[in-house]
Amino acid sequence: MNWKKTLTAGISALAISGVLFGAGLTSTAHAATPTTPTEVGAQSSINFGVTNDLRWVTLELAGVYGRTEGHPPIGSTLPFGKGQSFEVQDMWFADDDVFVTYQVHVDGQGYVGDIQLQLSLAQSGERTTKLTVNNTPIAMRLGGGGTQVTVNAGYYSN
Repeated sequence: MNWKKTLTAGISALAISGVLFGAGLTSTAHAATPTTPTEVGAQSSINFGVTNDLRWVTLELAGVYGRTEGHPPIGSTLPFGKGQSFEVQDMWFADDDVFVTYQVHVDGQGYVGDIQLQLSLAQSGERTTKLTVNNTPIAMRLGGGGTQVTVNAGYYSN
């Protein structure tokens, strides 16, 4: 009897059984692992506060576009002196913009047009807000700056 052949055959058999046994464990472990998707945790975000500083105007949230972690419900109203918060998702190494559209309702007149705000996080960390659309008869502007702004007006004309 050749002891080298016997030892080689024994080691080969042991290696093959180890591979098969390991594959069986992997298969069993995989089968026991739940396959339902897991919920992704919250990303990093920056809060932008918007306040209505127009006594005779109610703003109605008409749309929010962009990556957000949260915002008020569409259709919610923003009366004089009240505020709303918008969580803009902060993606590393990217500029992030969220556009917020409000319908503008003037006391005694109803709907007069829309405004749109741009809430921005620059890759550099700078936080800015802009009034990008104003199709109302009201000369609006934003007061404050950074992440806390107020919507107000210079004058009003019919």
